[in-house]
Amino acid sequence: MKIPRTSLAMISVLVLSSALTACGGSDSGSNSAALPQEIVDQGYLTIGTEFAREGQFIELDDGTYSGFEADLSAALGEQLGIEIRYDNTGWLGLQPALDAGEIDVAMAQLSDYAEREQSMTMVNYLRSGSDIIVPAGNPNAIASFLDLCGLNVGAWTDSLQAKLLATESAKCPDGTSITIADVDPLGDASFATAVGTGVVDAWLTDSLNAMPTAAAYGTGNELEVIRLGDDSAGLSATPIGIGVGITQTELVTAIQAGLQQLVDNGIYQELLDQYSLQDFAVESIGVNSAVAAQ
Repeated sequence: MKIPRTSLAMISVLVLSSALTACGGSDSGSNSAALPQEIVDQGYLTIGTEFAREGQFIELDDGTYSGFEADLSAALGEQLGIEIRYDNTGWLGLQPALDAGEIDVAMAQLSDYAEREQSMTMVNYLRSGSDIIVPAGNPNAIASFLDLCGLNVGAWTDSLQAKLLATESAKCPDGTSITIADVDPLGDASFATAVGTGVVDAWLTDSLNAMPTAAAYGTGNELEVIRLGDDSAGLSATPIGIGVGITQTELVTAIQAGLQQLVDNGIYQELLDQYSLQDFAVESIGVNSAVAAQ
C-alpha cells in the first residue's frame, strides 16, 4: 500500500546531532549551490523512495526512519536548508513519479548505468556491486555465475542485478539458463523469505545491504551471503546515485554541492562508519559517473 508523503520530523536524531556538533555545525546551505526557486517556494524537497531496504531505508514503528540513505538525506536537507519529505513510491513507481513531477528526486539504492542516465541524471554518493544470498550452507555450491545456470534466482525487476543475470544467462551451457524471478510485493523481506523457504534457489542483490538483509531476515543464521570477486564493494561495482529529472540542472548542481559539503565536513564519513559502509564510499560526489568513466 502506498504510504502518503510524510514530513521528516526526526531521523536518528542522536546520530545526526553528534555528527553536526563534531563537525562544528552544518552551516546549512552556506557552502551549497542554491536550490531552484520553485523548490524554495514549495518549502520542501520530496524524495521518492521505498521503505524496504534494510540498512538503507526502513520505516520504524514510531513513524521515523532508519538507515544510511534516510540519515544521509536528512543531513542533506540540513545542509541545503530545506525540509525533506518522503513518498513511498515503491521501486517500480520511482521513474513514473519523477516523470510526473510527483517527487522531486528518487533515492533508493539506484545503480547508475547508461540506460538509466537517459531518463534521469544521477548524483553519485556510493558505489556498490552485487552479492548472492543463498540458504545457509550454500546447498547448490554457488561459487560463480555459471553455478547459477539451471537455477531459479531472484532479482528486482528493472534492477542492475536483473540485467546482470540476463547477460550471464546467455553464457550458460546449451540447454540451461538462469531463471530470473521477481517475487517482490514486500521488498527485501519477500526475497529473503523466498530464499529461506526454497521458492528461489538464490537472490542476487546489492552488496550494500546484502549482509544487513541476511542478518535481519535470516533468523537463526538461515541465510548466507556469497561474495564473487575481490572488490570490497561487490561484483561489478557501479556508482549509486540520487535520480533527478534530466532537465533539472539547477537541482542537480544543488544536490551535488550539498552532498559534497557533507563529505568535506565529515558527516558523510560519520554515517558510513555508523552503518559499516566504508567499503562503498566515494571520495567525491560525481554526476552520471557510470557513463563518464567509460
